[in-house]
Amino acid sequence: MAKLYWAKHVAQKARKEAKAKVREKAERRSVVEKKKKKKRTLEYIQQLWNKVLEKDTTLLESTKEF
Repeated sequence: MAKLYWAKHVAQKARKEAKAKVREKAERRSVVEKKKKKKRTLEYIQQLWNKVLEKDTTLLESTKEF
C-alpha cells in the first residue's frame, strides 16, 4: 500500500514539474514574440519617419528655387 501511495506521489510530482516547465517555456516564447513585434513596429515607424523626412527635404529644396 505504501509503495502505491509513493508511486502516485512521484507521478503527481513529475506531472507538476512537467507542467511548470511547459508554462515557463510558453512564457519565454511569449516574451520573445512581444520583443519581435515591438522591433517590427519600431522598424515600421522608422521607415515612415524616413519617408516624412525625405518629403520634407524635397519640399525645402523646391522652395529654395523660388
